[in-house]
Order: sequence, then C-alpha cells, then structure tokens
Amino acid sequence: MIGGRRVEVVYRIELDPSRDGGASETLEVGDRGVDVTAGRAFLVDLTAATPAYRQPAVPLPVLPKLGTTGEVEQLVEVILKDLEAQDTEIRAFLR
Repeated sequence: MIGGRRVEVVYRIELDPSRDGGASETLEVGDRGVDVTAGRAFLVDLTAATPAYRQPAVPLPVLPKLGTTGEVEQLVEVILKDLEAQDTEIRAFLR
C-alpha cells in the first residue's frame, strides 16, 4: 500500500532446470504485463482514480552485493540522483 492505495507488482522468473537455456521473466504492473526489456523503472501516479503507470526508458545500474540496510539506502540515493539527471519527467515526479 502506498498512501492508502494498493499498487500491485508481480515479477516471475523461470529458470531452465538444465541451466543451458537461461531464464525467462515476466512482469506485471497493475493488471497489465510489461516488457522487461523496455526498462525496469516505473512511475506510478496515484492522483488519478485508477493508478497510472509509465515505464521510462532509462538504464539502471547492475546492483552490487549489499550487506546492510545502510548500503541499500545509499545505493537508492545514488540511483535516484542518476535517474533525475537522465529524465525530466522523472525529475519532476520525484520533487
């Protein structure tokens, strides 16, 4: 729940048991499937009667191994600043 509103995100990964074929992934935001190759950042507008989702085409970094909550929080701050610098709509959304 965000601001008393339900936001549903479903991520599934299916691994190839033989380990030769890699994995397949599916992602649903709200009640619609999205193309994970189009980006992994989403803006969710909760001001509308029905939450609206937008998937900006911005790259996200490869995540390092994180050991503490503090490390996660620091990385989130770095990623947010980077996203703000990449996209004007994200910058406006985060302010």
